[in-house]
Amino acid sequence: MRRHFAVLAALAFSGFASADPVAWDVTGQNQFGSLDLSNGNFAPITTFPFIAAGLGVDGGSVYTAVEGGLGLYSVSQTNGALTFVGNSSISYFAFGSTANGLYMLDTTGSLWTINASTGAATRIGSTLLDVVSGTPVGLSAGGDTLYVALGPSIYRINTATASSTFIGTAPTDFGALVNVAGTIYGTSIVNSLQIYNFNPTTGISAFATGYHSGDYSYGLAPVVPEPSSFMLLGLAGLLFGGYALKRKLV
Repeated sequence: MRRHFAVLAALAFSGFASADPVAWDVTGQNQFGSLDLSNGNFAPITTFPFIAAGLGVDGGSVYTAVEGGLGLYSVSQTNGALTFVGNSSISYFAFGSTANGLYMLDTTGSLWTINASTGAATRIGSTLLDVVSGTPVGLSAGGDTLYVALGPSIYRINTATASSTFIGTAPTDFGALVNVAGTIYGTSIVNSLQIYNFNPTTGISAFATGYHSGDYSYGLAPVVPEPSSFMLLGLAGLLFGGYALKRKLV
């Protein structure tokens, strides 16, 4: 019984326990896979049939959207398979998330919240940011705060009002931002493929490692436990509890 519990516990935790910070990554070549943020190693899983507007997480699931299109999709964290959720009323430009839900920035600088169950978009307001000048734009995923990289300029976005606050200037143009375990990482979208740590308080970015995907990152998202992982963990807990009670009664 103890051996069975150990196996179940290991399986339950293996989906979201890792020594290195890891994020889901989708590249400009539409490849989806995992990115080790400590060494820049990219492990491709599949190739999307479209250019992604970014990645986001909500309720233990990963999502992506079609850049320039209307479709929202959930992404399997096992094999990268896409499941259509629904269409929005506005074309996607930059896509991301916070712990409170999914968000999209359109080409006019307006911020929208996205319903993860239906794909419906609801406008929050204007960020007053110029996002139509050809400058790379990336929304963050993970954490309690939404950030946008507009070229090398980093802004914090109030998701209730859509107002933007300038934080600082990065040493490169960021294509994507992600919050993993409280640390914010950004990937360069210019000549050198690099990963940086970003300090949201000071706006200072520090080089972390090279980025070895072979292409720029169009979206990053934290690896999150899927509902099946929670179920397995709960089963392991029940088995362990039953085993402990049996020992106590004996």
